[in-house]
Amino acid sequence: MIIALESGINVNSVDREGLTALHKATFTAQNGVKSEAKTGTVDLLLTRGADPDLRSTRGHRALDFCWNPEQEEIMRRLRQVTTDQYTTRRT
Repeated sequence: MIIALESGINVNSVDREGLTALHKATFTAQNGVKSEAKTGTVDLLLTRGADPDLRSTRGHRALDFCWNPEQEEIMRRLRQVTTDQYTTRRT
């Protein structure tokens, strides 16, 4: 990911579902990736200018994918930088 970011890729690029790398990093956090790795990826993306308020085509922000208790640190970090305090999904 660092190589892609250093090559000038837009950190806020979206796929056809409107998901950014930040969305995918928080989603990946639900799928068995070690806590340190997922938090580090989220931090890297945020320091490179990832917008935590961007919404997917279904209206979800990266924070909306953080529902697992193991994601508490990611939730905390995203809440610190988001300007949109309304979530679209909470369980």
